[in-house]
Amino acid sequence: MTVDTHVIIDLLHDDILLCVFSCHRSLHRSYNYYYTDRRLPLSVTWKWHRLAQVCRRWRYLIFASPHHLGLRLVITYTPALKPRRLALNHWPALPMSIWFTWDLSPQHEDEVAAALEHVDRIYEIELKMSKSMLEKSAAWVEASFPALESLHLRSPHSDSIVLPDAFLAASTSAAPRRLLHIELNNIYFPTLPQFLLSSRDLVSLSLRSDSDMMKTFLSPQAIISALSATSQLKELSLYLRGWRESVQGSIQLPSPNHLLLPALNKFCFDGSGDYLEDLVSGIYAPLLEQLDALLCWPQIVDFPQLSHFIHRTEQLSSLPHMTSIRLKNRGFQIQHCFRHLPSRQTTVRLRFDIALDWQVSQLHHVCQQLSPLMSSVEQLAITALERFPYGERRPASWPGLFEPFYCVQELQLCTPEEQGTEISHALQQSTWQGAQEVFPALRSLWICDFKTRAWGSINSFIASRQLTGRQVTMHRSGSLPCIEEEIHSNLLLD
Repeated sequence: MTVDTHVIIDLLHDDILLCVFSCHRSLHRSYNYYYTDRRLPLSVTWKWHRLAQVCRRWRYLIFASPHHLGLRLVITYTPALKPRRLALNHWPALPMSIWFTWDLSPQHEDEVAAALEHVDRIYEIELKMSKSMLEKSAAWVEASFPALESLHLRSPHSDSIVLPDAFLAASTSAAPRRLLHIELNNIYFPTLPQFLLSSRDLVSLSLRSDSDMMKTFLSPQAIISALSATSQLKELSLYLRGWRESVQGSIQLPSPNHLLLPALNKFCFDGSGDYLEDLVSGIYAPLLEQLDALLCWPQIVDFPQLSHFIHRTEQLSSLPHMTSIRLKNRGFQIQHCFRHLPSRQTTVRLRFDIALDWQVSQLHHVCQQLSPLMSSVEQLAITALERFPYGERRPASWPGLFEPFYCVQELQLCTPEEQGTEISHALQQSTWQGAQEVFPALRSLWICDFKTRAWGSINSFIASRQLTGRQVTMHRSGSLPCIEEEIHSNLLLD
C-alpha cells in the first residue's frame, strides 16, 4: 500500500499559513548598517510585500493580520520617487516607518513631508534632520504623533539643529505618549524635559552632543527631573563630548530622595566627570548591569558620587572576578567583569581621558576609590597598548597599584619594554625582606611582549615564591592575554 505524501500548499488552512508567514518573519533578523551604529529593526528588514505578491489569497491573509505579522510601510530610498509618493494612498492603512539614515535630497524631503501627513499611522522615524525638512511639514509642530514608538533624529554634517518649542506638539500634549525609544544626535530640544515627562513607557534614551549647546537645555538636575516618570527605562546613553568644564553647583540630593530607575540595566556616559558626578548623585538604579563611562578629568581623578552610585547598585555591588587594566599614552581604562549573575554582560567599565599624560600614581588613586571592587578579583590583566613618549619618566607606583588585588590567582601582563621592566622590577621587589607582598594568592602568570631585560626580575620573583612553597606557573605568549579575549567575547559594549 502506498501513501501519497504530496500536499499542495493551497490545501493548507489559513491558520497554518499565518504560522508559516510568522516563521518567515522571524528569519529576517535585524542587522547593522555598515556606515552607522544603528541597528535596523525587524519591521524595516522584513520583506513581507514579496509574500503578498504571490497570490490573492496570501495577500488577503497578510493584509487581514497586520498586527500579528508586524506589517510596516517603510518610507525609505527608492529610485522611483514620484510613483512611490503617488501610490502611498493606494496602500491599505498600515503602520508606517520613515527610515532615512543618510542626507536627504530635496526629492526625499518631499517624500517624507507627504508621509508625515499620515500622523496617526507613523510608528518609527529615523532621519537626518535639517532646517529645510522642518520647514516642509507643519506636522512637526502641529501633530503629536500618537502612534509613534521610535524617534531617532540626527543632524547632518555635525551641524547643530535646534527644534522648535512645539516640536511634535510637545507643549500641548497632555496624554502619555507611546514612545519607547528616543535618540537625538546633535539635535537640541528646549522642551525635551517636558517631552520626556509625557513619555512614561520610554525604554531607551540616547542624547549625543558634540558642542556646548546642550548646556542651554539639559543640566544634570533637568535630566533627573525629566526621567522621574520613566519607570520602564532600561537603557540610558549620554554622549556629551562638548561639555568639558565643571557644572555650577552640585545636586547633592539626600539619600531618601534619589530618583529610582527600577528597570535601568545599561548606562553609558561619555563626557565631563563633573557632570557625571552631579548626575549619579541623584539616581538609584538597583538592577543596573552595565556601566560604561568615558570620563574626562584634567588631573587627579576624584569621583566619590560615582563610587556611591556603584555601591547602591545591587548587581554591581557584588565583587568582580576578572579585571582588565589597559594603559594608553593619554589615559587608561579599568574594566570589571562579574560572575554568578543572570546576564553575561554584567560589567563596570571606566575609561579615563587625562588632559595631561597619565601617571601610574593617578591609576593607583582611581583603584583606591574602587577598592571594594578590587578585593576579591581572581583574574587580572594589565595591557599597555602604546609606548610612552620618548624620554618621559613615570613614578614607580606599581606596588601600590597591585596592593588591593590580594586575591588574584591569574595575572596576565602584556606591555612594551618600559612598562614591562617597571612591572617585573616591582614584582621582584615585593619578595625582598620587609617589603609589602603583592599577589599572595598568585598561581599562574602569563607574559606577553616582555623584552629581554625584564626576564631576570620575573624569574627571580618566581624562584622566591617557590622557596616559600607557593608554586607559580609561568606562560609565555605572543598575543593579547586570554582575559582580554574572554572579556571582549562576553561583553558587546561598543
